[in-house]
Amino acid sequence: MSAIMRTLYGLVMAVWVGVMGYFGAVLTPTLFRVFPEQFGEIVAALFPTYFRLGEVLAGAAALLALAEWLVARRSPAGGGARWRLIVAVAALAIAVYNREILLPQAHAVRGTEVFGRLHGLSLALNLADAVLAIAGALIAHAGAGRRAATF
Repeated sequence: MSAIMRTLYGLVMAVWVGVMGYFGAVLTPTLFRVFPEQFGEIVAALFPTYFRLGEVLAGAAALLALAEWLVARRSPAGGGARWRLIVAVAALAIAVYNREILLPQAHAVRGTEVFGRLHGLSLALNLADAVLAIAGALIAHAGAGRRAATF
């Protein structure tokens, strides 16, 4: 059961990395190039869904890690589950803050100097989530297969 949860956790984190990579490296530059006048409005319309998807994927990863940790916490290999849970909860907290608090604040001050600072903070938080999602995908199977020494 734990192996399935680890695999799903890694898959969820990898999908999230893919979504962030596509949005940042393909979609937004293309929109800026093709629709320079409407770019701000288009991206402003996409951000709520983009950040909601981050919340859903981070939440799914956190639930998978929590379930695995509850099952594995008494085993010698339970440490990996703990780290997966910490990474997922941190990523979820950032995603929720970015969408539920920062995004409405930035939207309210579009076109002002304050918007630039909030946008920069949002970018930094999104980068932090990307780092956590990459780490989550990489540690998906950390601690798997370890056995306690028997004497």
